[in-house]
Amino acid sequence: MNFQKKYFFFSTLFGFILFVFPLKAQTLYWLDASFSSPVIGKSAVDGSNIQTTPLIGSSLPEALTYSTSDSKILWTELKFSDGSIYDTDTSFAAASQLLSNTSVVRGVAVDIDSNWIYYATSNLQTKPKINRMHLNGTGNETVLVLDSITGNPRALALDAATRHLYWTEFTEGTIKRIDLDDSAAPQIIVSGLNGPVGLAVDHSGGNIYWTEANANTISRSPLNGFVKVVILSSLATPNYLTVDTAGGFVYWTEISTPRIRKATVAGNSVETLPITVSHPTGIRFVSENEAALPVELTAFTVSAMDNAATLTWKTATETNNYGFEVERKYIGHPEQANEMSASKDASTPSPKNSSVAQHEWSSVGFVEGSGTTNAPKEYSYTDKNLSTGKYSYRLKQIDRDGKFSYTQEVEVTIGTMLKEFALMQNYPNPFNPSTTISYQIPVKSNVSLKVYDAIGREVAALVNGVKEAGSYSTTFKGAKHSSGIYFARLQSGDKAVFKKMILLK
Repeated sequence: MNFQKKYFFFSTLFGFILFVFPLKAQTLYWLDASFSSPVIGKSAVDGSNIQTTPLIGSSLPEALTYSTSDSKILWTELKFSDGSIYDTDTSFAAASQLLSNTSVVRGVAVDIDSNWIYYATSNLQTKPKINRMHLNGTGNETVLVLDSITGNPRALALDAATRHLYWTEFTEGTIKRIDLDDSAAPQIIVSGLNGPVGLAVDHSGGNIYWTEANANTISRSPLNGFVKVVILSSLATPNYLTVDTAGGFVYWTEISTPRIRKATVAGNSVETLPITVSHPTGIRFVSENEAALPVELTAFTVSAMDNAATLTWKTATETNNYGFEVERKYIGHPEQANEMSASKDASTPSPKNSSVAQHEWSSVGFVEGSGTTNAPKEYSYTDKNLSTGKYSYRLKQIDRDGKFSYTQEVEVTIGTMLKEFALMQNYPNPFNPSTTISYQIPVKSNVSLKVYDAIGREVAALVNGVKEAGSYSTTFKGAKHSSGIYFARLQSGDKAVFKKMILLK
C-alpha cells in the first residue's frame, strides 16, 4: 500500500490514450531466463491475457518482486560478472537499472515501511551477503555477511508485520531469518532441506512456503519453522514460488519440464497454466488489494514560522482512509545541517550498520481522513513550541483496516534568523520518482518555485504566491517525466537561484 495510483496506458495507431482508473485485476508476473531470449511477462491468474517484454540476451533474470510503494516490478539478473537489479512499471513501459557491477544477485524483497530494497548476492569468492539500498538505487550497503563455505542464499521474503526477513540457503539446506529492528544473529528456522530455492510468507495464515529443487517438493511450516508439512511432491525441479494469501493458492515455476503451475495451499487442484516458457525463474502474484491503493497524495509541504512548523497536504482521491498520523524526527542544530545532509543516505539506519546518530521518529498528532471520496481534499497540521533545530516530518496514512504506508520525508529548520534567500540542493539527487526541494526566504515576499527541463521548458509550478519569512519544503514528482537533467528555479522580485536535478529512471 502507498500513495500512488495505477493507470492503464492504451496504445493506438495515433498515440496514447490515458484511461484513469485503478488497476483492479489480480496479476501474475514471471521471468523466463532463456539464455538467448529472456523475457519478463505477466498474465491473469488463469494464464490468459499474456504480455511479455524481451530482456537482454544472457542476462539470466532470477528473482522477482512487487513494490507497492511506487507500483514497480523489480527483478534481479545474475550475469555472473555483472549482476544487476532493474525495475519497471506494471505496463513494462519504462525499465530502469537500479544496481549494476555486483556479483551474482539472487533474491530480492522490498520493505515499503522504510523504503529499502533487500537483495542477496552469492559469490563465494567475495563471501555471500544480504544487502540493501533505497528504492531509487542509492545508499547501497551490506546488512549481513554470510558464511563463505555454506552460504548460498536464493530467495528473500519479508514479513512486514513482524519485521522479519527470511531467506533460503541452497547449499546449507536451511531457511534463516533476521529481525530488521535489532542486531541479533540470524536464526535457523527450518533445516535438513534438499536444495531450497523459492520462498513466500503468508503472515495472515501464519505460514512460510518454500520449494526444494532437489527433492521436487513444495512445503510449508509456521513462521517459527515448527512442523514442516510437504504439500506437493513429484514436481519437475520447482524453482521460485508465490502465494495468493486471500484466495488460498500457491503458484510456482518448474525447470525440468518448463512450466508455470498452480495449486491450492493444501496441495489440491494442481494445474499447469497455458503459458509457454523455456526456463522459468521468478514469479510474483499481485493482488487487487496491493494494486488498487487507497490514497492518491498530490502534494506535501512544510513551512516554518517562529517556533512552529506547519504541514499541508492534498489528496486527489481516498478509499477507506482512516487518517494521517503526523510523525517528527529531530535531526540536529542548524549548524549541523550540512553534516547531516551529507549523511542522508543513512537517515533510517539499521541498528547493525548505523554510523549517524539520529533521534527516533515519534508521533506528534493525528488528522482524520475523509473515508472514501473522489473529491480533492486539503489537510494541515501545525506542530508548535519547537526548540531551535532541524526537523524531518512524514505522514503515516492509515486505512480503516489498519494497513498503513509512509510518505516521503520533508525537512524544516526552526528558530534561526534567516538572512539569505536560498534554494537548497534537492534530496535525493539523482531521484526516481520524486524528490524534496527546500528553500528559505528572509522576509515576506511573493515567491515562485518552478521546474524546467534541460531545454528550458517549464514542467512544473510548485510554488506561486506570497510566503512569510521562513523555511519551506515541497516535493517534485517525476513519474510522468523522462530521465534527464532538470532545473529548480526559485524567484522573488529580481532575485533568482537555480539548482540542477537529475531524474534517473
